[in-house]
Amino acid sequence: MLTTDARTLLDLHHDRAAQLRAQAAADGLARAVRATGRRHARRRQRLWGALRRARLAA
Repeated sequence: MLTTDARTLLDLHHDRAAQLRAQAAADGLARAVRATGRRHARRRQRLWGALRRARLAA
């Protein structure tokens, strides 16, 4: 069985990994938003909505 310290370290590591994944996803979305350009306004808005949700979740 893990000690409390080891469990805390694992939890912190897991949180950090999740945070980094969320950040990477947000960066990818932002890049996709910029890449869509003017013609795909509706798609861009959907991407921004996903980006906002990702930022709120992070």
